[in-house]
Amino acid sequence: MKLDHPSVANLSPREQGFLLGALLLEMGGPEMPGGAAVAEAFGQVMQDAQRDAIVAALRAHLTEAIPEALGAISPDRLAARLREEPPNIAANAVGFLPECTQVAVRSLLPPLPELSPSALSGTKMHREMMASIFLPILNEAMPEEQDQPQSPESAWETVCTAGAQVLGLSLVGASPAVLARAMAAVGSRWAASVRSASAKSDDEGLRRQAQVIAARVGALLLPEVQRSAEDRLAAMGYLFTTGTLSRAQRNALRMALPTWVDGLEKA
Repeated sequence: MKLDHPSVANLSPREQGFLLGALLLEMGGPEMPGGAAVAEAFGQVMQDAQRDAIVAALRAHLTEAIPEALGAISPDRLAARLREEPPNIAANAVGFLPECTQVAVRSLLPPLPELSPSALSGTKMHREMMASIFLPILNEAMPEEQDQPQSPESAWETVCTAGAQVLGLSLVGASPAVLARAMAAVGSRWAASVRSASAKSDDEGLRRQAQVIAARVGALLLPEVQRSAEDRLAAMGYLFTTGTLSRAQRNALRMALPTWVDGLEKA
């Protein structure tokens, strides 16, 4: 594999996709899609004696690594991307996703046609065409660090668990009635975690941080937004967790969660 070529290794997955397209078409230049880094890489690869090997490595990466990476992106985000495509293209693209993701994505889209396998179905060219549809959302989803990305289910569990801790810490010193209402609102799955965290009173700084986050989420997710109590826990946990992550890790976590979390940090 030649993805360790200096001009390719430092590119994001999205930029690598632009580079591959340019190499296959042999169309470069300073105004090419993807920016200056892609244009520079194009010039270097075109002059490299191992150009064919580099192209082959990029093609393999596109068709083999990308489907696995798509499994770490929220079905909500994948469906949003496919709503931009004609129904027959969207139907083909859903088939390119990991099987565990396909049902969830289909449930979020209008009914898609049941397509008969085309002559291209299953071929390298077909897989490349389908993978290219998802390239625009892969740049932020794949962290630069070598950490194993979380699945959407694992990411949701992570932020909800953290959110239960935040809610409990924000209620340290609250009356039993207030605590009981909060536990009833989040349900039996998270109530014990809220109660346990509410009994911790030895870290005033952490308690104040939790209160700020809880108030912020309360202001951002107003009742008319129609978010569930678990959504609110997830929002609190997301804001709390991202404070300890690198930019790339934050993006990877965000991409594994529903699209409505996007505005939480900016607001």
